[in-house]
Amino acid sequence: MTTTPHDALFKAAFEHPEHAAELLRSLLPASICAAVDLSTLTHEPGTFIDPNLSHQHSDLLFRAQLTNSATSIYFYFLLEHQSTLDRFAARVLFADSLEAVFAD
Repeated sequence: MTTTPHDALFKAAFEHPEHAAELLRSLLPASICAAVDLSTLTHEPGTFIDPNLSHQHSDLLFRAQLTNSATSIYFYFLLEHQSTLDRFAARVLFADSLEAVFAD
């Protein structure tokens, strides 16, 4: 459960697959959207335990099938809300993404 209103708003708006699909359509190139059957998009649990056993939450994780295939693809939405400029924010977001991808 999130403790910040910004995260709660983001999750409430985009945890529904139809809303996430619209976000993907607006952000991804048409060729990628055509390769993914966004009607199969499902919200997946995005909680994992890092190596130090502290509880972590990914923002939103979705799974969909590739068009005309049984192969699945995952979309990980990671959004950082900050009230001040942080020149290292991209580094932190990248590290968090890698941690989510490679979590056991």
